[in-house]
Amino acid sequence: MKNPRTILWISYAAVQQAANNSRGSSASTKDITMLVQLVLVYCLAADPAKCIEQRPMPMDPEPGLMACVKGAQPEAARWLSEHPHYIFSRYRCEMGSRATEQST
Repeated sequence: MKNPRTILWISYAAVQQAANNSRGSSASTKDITMLVQLVLVYCLAADPAKCIEQRPMPMDPEPGLMACVKGAQPEAARWLSEHPHYIFSRYRCEMGSRATEQST
């Protein structure tokens, strides 16, 4: 298993290389897709100190940062409709992590 810091460094290096190449050639940074995982945090409505994290399966097989940010609200609403005893607390986008939620 790769170290998450290694994955982050490789992704950052790829973006930097693409940016440098695009200055002198026709390469574009939009051709580089980083692996980003949406992490949603929900807390029990009756006990907000008890929280869980969900990492939903991404709709896009290789989501970038913008896809992660744009997908947060609809994914949170979908999960909450199936789990009414929870409230949405926060979200974040992590580099190189894996989904924990099973696809339905």
